[in-house]
Amino acid sequence: MADEGKVQKILIRAVIEIAGFPKEHIEATMKKLMENIKENFNLDKYDIFEANQIDKVWSTFSEVEIYFDGVDKVIGFCIDYLPSSVEILEPKNVNIENFKFADVINDLIGKLHQYETVIRSLRASNIRMKKKIEDEGKTGETETQDDTSESD
Repeated sequence: MADEGKVQKILIRAVIEIAGFPKEHIEATMKKLMENIKENFNLDKYDIFEANQIDKVWSTFSEVEIYFDGVDKVIGFCIDYLPSSVEILEPKNVNIENFKFADVINDLIGKLHQYETVIRSLRASNIRMKKKIEDEGKTGETETQDDTSESD
């Protein structure tokens, strides 16, 4: 094959969303994110869309077009930046060597394991806090009853 060993250029369009409050914070965060992408990737173009309020939360998004040197770089970007959607604009067919594909899968699995660890830790903390609140509620009820009985 003539293309074997040659790095394949890939152009993607991605949508990146941020939600939160206040409005100024999400707008500033989106600008910082775009600066970070400009510094670290071959950003062809981007648009930041105006923030909209939905209930009490503000939401904004950016549409970016970025060139990458290979599928592994595209997937790395997706793992790190978690875009809400990705469209491959060029080329029509994407090729990846099996060892690079295995590396990408292992990176993805590693990131999923990190998320699982964080979720388990948060779940355990949540259970401990609920138990503490329940215990304090029971203690508070007892103290209130004791205070009432003393005043009789």
